[in-house]
Parts: sequence; structure tokens; C-alpha cells
Amino acid sequence: MCTIAVLRGVHRQFPLLVVANRDEVLARASTPPVLHDAALGIVGGRDVEKGGTWLAVRRDGLFCGLTNKRPERPPNPDARSRGEVVLAVLRAPDPHAAAELVASLSPADYNGFNLVFGDANTLFSASVWPWLPGPEVTPVPAGVHVLPTSRLDAEDYPKVARLAAALRHPAVPGEDWPALRARFQAALADHTHPAPAELPAAPPGTPFDAATLAALDAVCIHLPTYGTRSSTLLALAPGAVRHAEHCEGPPCRGAFVSFAGLVAAG
Repeated sequence: MCTIAVLRGVHRQFPLLVVANRDEVLARASTPPVLHDAALGIVGGRDVEKGGTWLAVRRDGLFCGLTNKRPERPPNPDARSRGEVVLAVLRAPDPHAAAELVASLSPADYNGFNLVFGDANTLFSASVWPWLPGPEVTPVPAGVHVLPTSRLDAEDYPKVARLAAALRHPAVPGEDWPALRARFQAALADHTHPAPAELPAAPPGTPFDAATLAALDAVCIHLPTYGTRSSTLLALAPGAVRHAEHCEGPPCRGAFVSFAGLVAAG
């Protein structure tokens, strides 16, 4: 399902920072970042089952991340792959062309999903849900924003405010990359979650009990068959990827390893 935070226009050296956890069924096979498109230098993890990706970045600093919409009805087994949309966005010439591509999608073709995409200059979020008449594509203003399995900065997800507060630290604007990495890893490794009774009422049809919904509100999730599988950190400048790091496994246990060389060489 994933949680993706973006810090736009917050850091003095890196106009766009991306801080993300990938949450998925533990049995679903995937790989660390690989080269998806050598000509454009598109690099991201690979979903072995469908072949797409949940988050990837292009050599020139265009990135796209996807979160599934938390289900309120049984998923359509015949729906198109959502991970393919990420790769299609990254093959667009620029963020505005990518926004036009997303706006042209037919929501009925997919199970629900959300996107955040763009570069150091221009950023968009999108909701593509089957019951909407069309995709909702919105510019993202400067600041710290969190995309859960709902719309950007959804107020009914307590972890959105918790993660944003952790990332909105007064030291962040001037911190060097090692300090940022440490701060971001700690934020992504947070297991805090509310008691079931403290959560807002779930929408009708949500297929999770209150205890599971509370566990899913942690930034770093650990459930018997589902949880945080990996994490990604990106630091983007105009036309460039300054840092790209991946943690295979939950960030509370693993270490971040750079894949910037793969992006540059792709």
C-alpha cells in the first residue's frame, strides 16, 4: 500500500526530497532497484508478479511513487496493473505531460490508487479511484506532504500528521545528507500507532477490523502476512538525482544503500 512523504522547497540544497516506505503482502515477490528503461535511465524496484514498480526515478530527476487506495470493496482481479502507470508517467517528457497522461486514464480500468510525481520544479498528486468520474490531478504546493493509501495529506490517517511532524524538523533545511538519512530512517522506522478506539470511523465496506486498522496506521508496519518491505530516499535537484538510496527490508532493521550509480549509468 505504501506511504510516501515529499519535502518540496524545504531543504536549501535539495528542492525535492522523497521519503517512502513500501508496504506489501510479505509473500509477494519483488526486487531491489533495477533498470527499467536504459534509454531514459528509469530505475526502481520491480514487482515480479506484474512487472511494474511502486516507485522509480529517472536520470533527469523526474520521479513517480504510487500508493494503493485502501480497499472499501473487493478488488477487481481483471484490473490493469497499477505499477505500469508509474513507468508510463516516467516516460512522459516532463511533469506537465505526465499530468495530462494521468488525467487521461480511465479509473474503471484499475483498482484504486494514488500517485505523487514530478521533479524539483513541478510536483503533482493524483487519485485514480474506480468510483470517481475521472482522475483527480492536483499541483502540490511547497511544504511537507504525506501520501498514504488515500488522498495527499488525508486527515483521517493519524500517521500522516505524525510523519509530517517528524520530517518538519527545524534542522532539516541545512542538514547534510548523512544527517538527513539518519533522520529520515528514524521517521520511516516509527512503529507508533493509535489504539483502535482512537481511530476515526472506517468507511463502510472496509475489510479490516479495528485492531488491524490501528496496526496499519504505523509508518513501519509489522503484521503476520503484511508489512513494510522496503524504503526509498531521494534527493532531487533541477535536472539531477543527487542521492538515491534503498533499504531492502523494513527500515527499523536494515540499512540504506545508494543506487545513484545505477541511475547515472542507466
